[in-house]
Amino acid sequence: MNPFLMALFGVAGGMVFGLLVGWGMVSLVVAMIGVIIMLAGSFLPTMFRPAFATAILGFLLSWIVSGGLSLL
Repeated sequence: MNPFLMALFGVAGGMVFGLLVGWGMVSLVVAMIGVIIMLAGSFLPTMFRPAFATAILGFLLSWIVSGGLSLL
């Protein structure tokens, strides 16, 4: 798979997961397991490392978005 496309899917997946967590649509246990999987995937030497690394960036970006949208 193209590394750019993998990174794009990682950002999109991280943003969707982060918005689900930020708006309270998943439980805290599911959020904790998801974050552990993202962190482990970004540190382990696999071919999906760019996707997990950008998923973390997308997750953090979605927290900013969900906080801003909740103020509206």
